[in-house]
Amino acid sequence: MAAMGPVPGEPEDPVLLALGFVLSHPEVDTAIVGTHDRDHLLSNVKLVRERLPIATEAVEELRGRFDKLGDDWPQLT
Repeated sequence: MAAMGPVPGEPEDPVLLALGFVLSHPEVDTAIVGTHDRDHLLSNVKLVRERLPIATEAVEELRGRFDKLGDDWPQLT
């Protein structure tokens, strides 16, 4: 996906982009995020509380990229 160029409206923080995209789906109630320590966990919670949602244009672009590339990705079995 990175080879497709920048994502319009994407935040500079890649963790925020990932959380914003995952949590933009109404079917998703929970995101399980790995952490290094308590401070890392608190930083992620702060991102969710204070900086979501991310730009709609970023979410739509990422959905389009997943749709376009989805058939070419290896399937997990």
